[in-house]
Amino acid sequence: MSVGLNVSSVTGEDWRRYDCVFQFSGLKDSITNRLDRALIRTNQGSSFELYIGIAIGAVLMLLAVLVCAVFGTKRKNSSGL
Repeated sequence: MSVGLNVSSVTGEDWRRYDCVFQFSGLKDSITNRLDRALIRTNQGSSFELYIGIAIGAVLMLLAVLVCAVFGTKRKNSSGL
């Protein structure tokens, strides 16, 4: 189960005051979880890896275009002679 939750405005002292309550249709009981920093997984701060992946992909794409251009000009020059 995943939940989109923005807790950036909650101060450290107030974390114990809040609960996450999940109510599902078909279930009589609700699931209650206390906010715990150790249990929250986030995707913030992972933008560095994203930028590295995009940069590597761009370099590989540029290299592929360059290789195709070099072989294309060699083939064109050899067939024209």
